[in-house]
Amino acid sequence: MSRLYFILGMHRSGTSCLTGCLQRSGLNLGKVNHSGRYNAKGNHEQPTINRLHDEILALNNSSWHQPADNIQIHSFYSQKIQTYLEKIPLNKPFGIKDPRLTLLVKHWISLTTIPYELVASFRHPLAVADSLHHRNKFDKEIGIDLWLKYNSKLISLYQEQPFPIIEYNLYNKQVYLQSILSIIEHLGLSAKKQKVSRFIEESLEHQNYTDTDIPERCLSTYNDLRRIHFK
Repeated sequence: MSRLYFILGMHRSGTSCLTGCLQRSGLNLGKVNHSGRYNAKGNHEQPTINRLHDEILALNNSSWHQPADNIQIHSFYSQKIQTYLEKIPLNKPFGIKDPRLTLLVKHWISLTTIPYELVASFRHPLAVADSLHHRNKFDKEIGIDLWLKYNSKLISLYQEQPFPIIEYNLYNKQVYLQSILSIIEHLGLSAKKQKVSRFIEESLEHQNYTDTDIPERCLSTYNDLRRIHFK
């Protein structure tokens, strides 16, 4: 039987770059977006999955940018997830990427019989806040609070079941590339170094922050992520 891969991480945190690299190493994503206004190479997400997650969050008086602490899933949506899982082609590894999965992946895990892997990406909190301000016009303090909520959830998931986490930082492409290739090998995929290297572009990174720029309320979480990130 093939494997199912859930790609996690806060919005604007390099999950699209990670997913594109995994796709170029043999991961089947189904019909996903390969271009977009705010992702030059696409977000590699299925719009049907985005809509499903948005509906689940809305029923919890929640949204991707105002996530509730405890999200419940109605049986109607459990059945929708189950139906989706049953249609996944098992002739090659299959991936699902949506930042909302960081909030909802435990529900997916509870419903699947397919062996699965988790993998995630994180990014400097101010880079995320800047990107959300550019894309969504969010106040930067809101972006920082969202960074903290999603990445605290990521750490909680990791503590229950460790999985590879990469830091999205393209200022040293070779370091990032080597980490990506190591993760690909760890996940049992076939690393295509040239394809992956061509996909990664330093020009996709627009902010340059240092560890001294970390907002104080994010410092503990950021240090935890740096400590557990895949080496």
